[in-house]
Amino acid sequence: MSIWNKVLAGLILVTSVAFFYFALRALRTHQHWRELAERHQAALEKTLQEQRALIWGSEASVGVRQMEAQLYRLNLCRGRAWQNAQPQKVDAATGEVTVVTPVGAAHERPQGTQLSIFLQASGQNPAMYLGDFQIAAVSDRIWQLRPTRTLSPRELGRLQQASRGGLWVLYERIPSMTPELLAEMTGAAPPGGEKPEPPAKDEGQPPKPAPKATSPVLATMIDYRQVFDYYYMERSRLVDLIESAKNDLKGLTEAQNAADAEIKLLQAEIAKHKTLLAEAERQRDAVAAHLQAVEAKRAEFESRVAQTIQENQTTAQKLAQAQLEAARRIEERTRRTASIVGP
Repeated sequence: MSIWNKVLAGLILVTSVAFFYFALRALRTHQHWRELAERHQAALEKTLQEQRALIWGSEASVGVRQMEAQLYRLNLCRGRAWQNAQPQKVDAATGEVTVVTPVGAAHERPQGTQLSIFLQASGQNPAMYLGDFQIAAVSDRIWQLRPTRTLSPRELGRLQQASRGGLWVLYERIPSMTPELLAEMTGAAPPGGEKPEPPAKDEGQPPKPAPKATSPVLATMIDYRQVFDYYYMERSRLVDLIESAKNDLKGLTEAQNAADAEIKLLQAEIAKHKTLLAEAERQRDAVAAHLQAVEAKRAEFESRVAQTIQENQTTAQKLAQAQLEAARRIEERTRRTASIVGP
């Protein structure tokens, strides 16, 4: 294994450790924010329970709604009412309305007075609640009304439809019947359409009042002010939940986009490292092939050298034999010459 392969393996190991560390940090951050969200959610649920207890009451305390009901029972005045108001113009964007009333304002400065508007029942058109408005401007019998709350598209459409469907009734306060007044009424028709039987009268004794709990009208009486306020409160809560969900969705979308960008960056890094790894493998294969060729050449050269050495040894042996043979012959000739010459 070459030094470059070792360096590349070390870099890959270090990069993997770094990526693992950042992944652990991200998981730890997510866990921390999840715990914070759970704590805030628990605190929010507790606050909502306290709010419900303050609004609707509990076994230990009386809520705002019960106090309002007691106040309504004590207050017999329903406020002023303007019947047969003719709607003239409805702004489809803001819900502002121009109406013509049968009589003018009862005081000099009616601006800011809050009114509850109903579609007046006539023929086949039943009465319908249209919303709460404030008097923005008054010119004799022509009143400019502004909604006290932001109207939804459905409420705007209902308001436009009601402006073409008949006359309106303007109430300074939503009409209501107090239990004390209903208890004093005799012969009040129950929801089924039948009149209750009148109490028996004894000669010489005053009539006894009917028990409050047995009145069918009291049993079905509804405080519409509370109903409408609860409706608007629930709508505000749902709108807040929708906005919160949109913000959460926006945050999740941004986080997802950031994660996608990070994934693309990591994929680009992986592709880059893959390219470098492929190049290193190509160089390694080239070096291995060159080394194999060099080894083959070295083996061939070693074989030739051994063969040459063998040939040199054979030649040297033959040369030594020739030298010995030549020396023997020279010695023999020398002896012959010496024997011929003699002493």
